[in-house]
Amino acid sequence: MTAVTSELKRGAPVRSAGRARFFLWVRLVVVVVVYAVIFQVGDLSQILQSLSERTAWAFGTGVLLLLAQSAICAERWRLLVPRGKPRPVFKLSFWAYLEGAFFNQALPSTIGGDAIRVLRWSSPQMTAAEAFGTVLVDRISGAIGAALLAGMAGMLLVHRDIGVYRSAAVLALSAAVVIGGLCFIALVRWPPLKGLLRHVDRIHPSIRQARGALVLGWRFLFSLAYSVAGHCLAGVAVYALARSLEVDLALSLVIGITGVVILISMIPISLAGWGLREASFLTLLGPLGVTSNDAVLIGILFGLVGLVSALPGGASLLFGWAKRPEASSGAWH
Repeated sequence: MTAVTSELKRGAPVRSAGRARFFLWVRLVVVVVVYAVIFQVGDLSQILQSLSERTAWAFGTGVLLLLAQSAICAERWRLLVPRGKPRPVFKLSFWAYLEGAFFNQALPSTIGGDAIRVLRWSSPQMTAAEAFGTVLVDRISGAIGAALLAGMAGMLLVHRDIGVYRSAAVLALSAAVVIGGLCFIALVRWPPLKGLLRHVDRIHPSIRQARGALVLGWRFLFSLAYSVAGHCLAGVAVYALARSLEVDLALSLVIGITGVVILISMIPISLAGWGLREASFLTLLGPLGVTSNDAVLIGILFGLVGLVSALPGGASLLFGWAKRPEASSGAWH
């Protein structure tokens, strides 16, 4: 019996790794299929002909804007450290955030960027479960921030002749994410449910620690402002790329549509949002008079801007710029 048990324990990691590889291949297939459909609509050779020196300048501007967004997001993450816990310094958090972005954007890996961030903040001052709690709330804040911009886009699209179903779908997506976030907060904070959650806490001590680390009060509301500001910078980057391709749309509309695209790209069915991002821009920009080639190119360029802006995270992994807190003097305050 002991031999069988130990064999099962050895097999569990193998099965887990097998499932991870399976889902990785599924995501890759999704990307290939979506691109195959996209290029039935757009012509790749004509898409590349649209590139110019203006596009190069817009691309560089976009990279700087997304680096600034990463700085805002790192500060948002620091805001969500549970009360009574020391807060990692900005430098450590910024590089840890970029390392997570590098894993998410540049590596077809089964190790998510969130796991890297949890690893960076895990220390004698903060358990891995508590670090996971901060990353979870940070993720929720980012999603709700994008949903708020998506809601703005839905309202703007209502007044345009793009088909009722598109604007209704955008508004429904925005509402679903916001309501989902509010339901999660109610589940954690609503007194009648605390008894149920105490039963859940008994499953493993880490669950109780993670739940205790969830910051869902006033600081969470402040974090939404950081989220909206960061996504607005991403929208400005998309606007710069669009203008370089002579696409003339209002800045507010582009920022809102970018929020929708970011929200859809968060769905974990492709690699780093590739395919979903381009299909989303094609679906939303096409009815606004943007050609299929330009809409697809905006999506591709925005994806490449995100990839390049995440490369400093790879350098940080290589040179150890985001040192573990216990190995870095003055990393907490």
